[in-house]
Amino acid sequence: MPFTDAANYMGIGVLLLALIGVFAWYRDPFVIFLTVMGALSLLLALGKYSPFVYDFFFHTVPGFNKFRAPQIALCLLQFAVPVLAGYGASTVRNWVGKSTPQTKKVSLAIAGATAVFFIAGFIGPAMTETSFKADVASALFTKYRDQVRSVADIPQEMLNDRFDLMSSDWKTTGFIALCFGGLILAAGRGAIKPQLLMGALIFLTIGDLWRVAKRPYHPEKAKLEQSVFRKTDVVDFLQRDNGVFRIADFSRTPPNSWAYHKLEHVHGYSSAKLRVYQDMLDIAGPGKGAKAAPGNSIIANDFVWNLLNVKYLISDRPLYAGIQPTFTSQEMDLMVYENPSQLGRAWFVDSVVVNTNKRQVAEMVRDGAFDPRRVAIVDAAPAVAVAPSDSTATVQVVGRGNQHLTLKTKNTATNFLVVSEVFYPEWIATVDGQEVPTHRTDFFLRGVVVPPGSHTVEFKYVSPSFEQGRLISQAANGIAILVGALGMFFMVRDRRKGAVA
Repeated sequence: MPFTDAANYMGIGVLLLALIGVFAWYRDPFVIFLTVMGALSLLLALGKYSPFVYDFFFHTVPGFNKFRAPQIALCLLQFAVPVLAGYGASTVRNWVGKSTPQTKKVSLAIAGATAVFFIAGFIGPAMTETSFKADVASALFTKYRDQVRSVADIPQEMLNDRFDLMSSDWKTTGFIALCFGGLILAAGRGAIKPQLLMGALIFLTIGDLWRVAKRPYHPEKAKLEQSVFRKTDVVDFLQRDNGVFRIADFSRTPPNSWAYHKLEHVHGYSSAKLRVYQDMLDIAGPGKGAKAAPGNSIIANDFVWNLLNVKYLISDRPLYAGIQPTFTSQEMDLMVYENPSQLGRAWFVDSVVVNTNKRQVAEMVRDGAFDPRRVAIVDAAPAVAVAPSDSTATVQVVGRGNQHLTLKTKNTATNFLVVSEVFYPEWIATVDGQEVPTHRTDFFLRGVVVPPGSHTVEFKYVSPSFEQGRLISQAANGIAILVGALGMFFMVRDRRKGAVA
């Protein structure tokens, strides 16, 4: 999990007690449910490392493929294990007053297993040091690939620190497990009081979780506004441009920091990236003639820059030989280049070509195989004939936000308008308030037919599934409140009856 900062750790003692709970209560329906749910969620969280289970859910279960990260399934495991640990703690507590040869035997086996785990903490790290550091180096390179150029650039001191932390963790975790084993052995032999047993189990669990929870994640000492989101002279330069444009940053600046300054960036990270945009990144992003690069997040294709209204390119090294940057930062090692070929946020074209082969269209975008100023490639023919645009046709952005875009257009014939926004079915287009079809254009953009004259073209995000979900959520909340209120009513009524009796 190279992009995970916090440990998915529930405590070695909690895990041990949960296993005891599973074996002691294996016939209980609720325990069976928790065990199956926990095991299934773990297999789902493994994603591609558990293809038999994950692939079945991904391709078969409705809605499952909408989850971007398999690891979120761990929340079910993290619910199941502590509840099962409660069953295990109850079992061990009952041993105190009912010590039998069987409880002595089982508790001894559990204590022996924790002792083996503790001893392994001294042997295992020494045997796996080389392979462990190699795996960590690979994971760190994946996480910080925008800051290091190869695995060899990962500092050895960092690898040593990670190994020492792992080794220390194993020994500490093993010692805590051994303490749990000792308490369980004492309970199995009836050699400890119940109150002392439960107090010691709680104390060890809190201490185990606290040692992990208190670890720092190296946050910046200064406020984010003064560090990650600091306003630099590059930001000042870009904000002086009052036009509508996007940027493409190829430096090591945190990609999402530009959004803080309301600068639209074609790179960056989003946990809800649209599939059509990722497909564009994978196929067309690497550039002309390049092979598809699944998971790509960088656009190195000047043809795509033009389609995406990228006016400025930002880099920490020269992008063009013999071409001077438009602006050079005095505060940071950054250069800003202006892209004179960008097409704007929207433009009229002369003709429309229908091509339903999405992969072929993506490759045409990759190779720059058409003139986007004159031709638009759509996946379905417009309902009316489209005439070539003339030099008098204009389009102006007059309003924009996260869920709307408003354009003012003026044209003398029925023309086709390409809009540099990502196509998605739940964006509804209107012309003067009347809904019109939105065409998937140039593989990943939007297009609409605009009649002659002066018009207001507007795009609004309308999601029926979101509205349905909100309605269901509100209804469920209302039912839960009603059930709670009825429960309180009956409880108070019964208490009053008891008092009168």
